[in-house]
Amino acid sequence: LLGFPRDALLGKNDFDFFPREQAEFFTGKDRAVIADRVLLDIPEEEIRTSGGETRILHTKKVPILDRDGTPRYLLGISEDITARKHAEHPQAAARLGAVRGGRSRAPAELDDLIHERKRLAIVSALAGHDWLSFAELKALVETSDGNLSVHARKLEDAGYVDCRKGFAGRVPRTDFRLTA
Repeated sequence: LLGFPRDALLGKNDFDFFPREQAEFFTGKDRAVIADRVLLDIPEEEIRTSGGETRILHTKKVPILDRDGTPRYLLGISEDITARKHAEHPQAAARLGAVRGGRSRAPAELDDLIHERKRLAIVSALAGHDWLSFAELKALVETSDGNLSVHARKLEDAGYVDCRKGFAGRVPRTDFRLTA
């Protein structure tokens, strides 16, 4: 999935392949699975391949226990769901591709949903970044928590925005990005 040959992976850990914050998220989830001895299902997580391509994975992690019930190994199974995620909202992906590519659109093609003032501000802020945290996006858009939540949800439901929820240590974290 990462695009590295097997030999390049041996003896390495998440910190050798991912940005620090992402590696900490991954290892934190691994440790929680081992400590809690339960299956963890991560419906969506992003990774970057060796070629710099972003992929979306559905990952499940489960501890492998010995006869005494002590965790000995961690089994992780990831499925690349990138194509499926992009196929779910092809019109939004095409529209956002036009926004990111700087191509102008005819007025008849404008989508009223995206052109509401706060939602347009959200899309504009996200256009210049791969991902923004809830706090970063809130500061850029200059709005309240509730207002950002409502507008981000509408953009997510329409397929313009992806939302990723996770933890930074023990603190919940919500990140947003454009879908295209």
